[in-house]
Amino acid sequence: MIKKNRKPKKRTTFIKLFARNAVIGLLLTAVFAGVLFSAGKKYIFSQARSELYQKINSLQTSVSATDNMQSRSKESLISSLRFSANYNITLSADFQIASDYTENCTALVAITDEKGNILYSSRKGLQAIIRLNEEEEKESMLCNTEVLSIPELTQLEEDYYAMKNKETPDTYVHFNLLSAYVNSEKNSFIPHEAELNLIRFDPKGKKEDEVIETKQYNITMPDKENYILIEFNQSDSSSNYPIAVLDGFFGTDKYHFDELIHDKTIQQSVIPSQNLSIGFGTYGISSTVDIHHSTSNIWLDGERNFLVVIFKVDAWNSVTKPLYFRIVAIFLIIVLFIAFLDSWRRNVKNQAEYAFADYQKALTNHLAHDLKTPLMAISGYTENLIENKLSTTEKNKYLQSILDNIAYTDSIISRTLELNNMHELNSLKKEKIHVLSLVEQISEKYGLLLDKKNILLKISGQAEITADLDLLKTVIENLISNAVKYTVENGTIQIKINPKSCSISNTVSEKIDVAELKRPFKKGDTARSGKLGSGLGLSIADKAAEANHFRLILSCSDTEYIAKLIF
Repeated sequence: MIKKNRKPKKRTTFIKLFARNAVIGLLLTAVFAGVLFSAGKKYIFSQARSELYQKINSLQTSVSATDNMQSRSKESLISSLRFSANYNITLSADFQIASDYTENCTALVAITDEKGNILYSSRKGLQAIIRLNEEEEKESMLCNTEVLSIPELTQLEEDYYAMKNKETPDTYVHFNLLSAYVNSEKNSFIPHEAELNLIRFDPKGKKEDEVIETKQYNITMPDKENYILIEFNQSDSSSNYPIAVLDGFFGTDKYHFDELIHDKTIQQSVIPSQNLSIGFGTYGISSTVDIHHSTSNIWLDGERNFLVVIFKVDAWNSVTKPLYFRIVAIFLIIVLFIAFLDSWRRNVKNQAEYAFADYQKALTNHLAHDLKTPLMAISGYTENLIENKLSTTEKNKYLQSILDNIAYTDSIISRTLELNNMHELNSLKKEKIHVLSLVEQISEKYGLLLDKKNILLKISGQAEITADLDLLKTVIENLISNAVKYTVENGTIQIKINPKSCSISNTVSEKIDVAELKRPFKKGDTARSGKLGSGLGLSIADKAAEANHFRLILSCSDTEYIAKLIF
């Protein structure tokens, strides 16, 4: 059975290799992105539940302490709830990945009675820490905009939310309280003169803050009973009383608060009723948003009430989105870089294999071409010997020609095998070599030929190098042999040796193109054609030099040919 020849391996390019690796990299990135998304969401929700449990304990203690302090008013309790209406999930000590101020993330606290009526809540409202004198403790006072029907106050709140929507990464809203109606007993105040400012700041701190939008308010309170109008100190000194600091809106955004508190699922499973089970719960409203909630007993004024805490957590928020894409992008860049390096490595290996295959193919083609001439000559002489009646002299002439062509053919084959073996060297046997002694030893073999052509040989300099002796012999042998063959009669060969190089030059009759002279079977000009040489000597010398980690440089002028071996 005849076996079919295997098809040669299909060649590829760096672009194709990289494209193939890039596709694999993209698939890996897609898998990584999916795992990262799932793990990130799981981590955020897990941290939210953990913080919810901690928040319940903290609120229970805070509310109980407020209830036991008889001097505290309703406003003080609401203020405590507002400041507690937050959660913060961090990836590290300084990096927040889900907070109640990020998009679609909300924290809500409420105290209800057994019928589900909200008694106190964290719904956002205007608050300020006001100190009337040095002896007075810092107290957070509350402005209840829902109870007080003052159009200007309602407008101030609406303007505040409208200005907050204009905030950008380099701007913020500042609420400045100039004067207010204050009721110390109720821990309550009503703004009198105030202003809202939208301020642009320089993150690098090189420029002063710039007010880009401002609104001013002058609110008159109809019923001033138990309220005193107080103007606050606006200087930088904190010792000039009365002062109002940390002023602004605190608590759960009113729109988010109303959205959550009126949610049907919240109403059925969170807000207290006769069938409500006290405890924790979670339900998802989308693939990335979960509601974590808790309902627990709380006692106020000796009566049983319920503390309701709700966390609406969006794992895909304005902080996690860019962080997620940044991590995936970094992963993709790393994967593509690895794909690039792998493609480059494989391409270099492939190119070396392709080059060697092309070299072997060219070597075979050149060998076949160069063997045709002697074989045709042998064939012709043989036919003449068989078919013609020749004299003894003519027979001897033809036989000698046949022997010469056989010897030439054998020389070509031997030299080709020698060149081919240069690619299969596995290791070098390096040793100390006296270059001058080696050159003199090789030159002695060509003494008769030098005398016959009346060539003057000059050797100068000396050097000791570390190299593979057999390979160095091959290089020097081929270079000297080449010089002897192609030096014109009465010419000169000069061999100059130094620790960095060995230069062999010889006189020539015309300039030779050396660009491709180291290629197999390349004989240069017509002076180097015929049977004078095989065209393999310089190829063998070049490969032997490379194997020894040396370089062979060829050059030629109109009168001188130089082969320089760089150590």
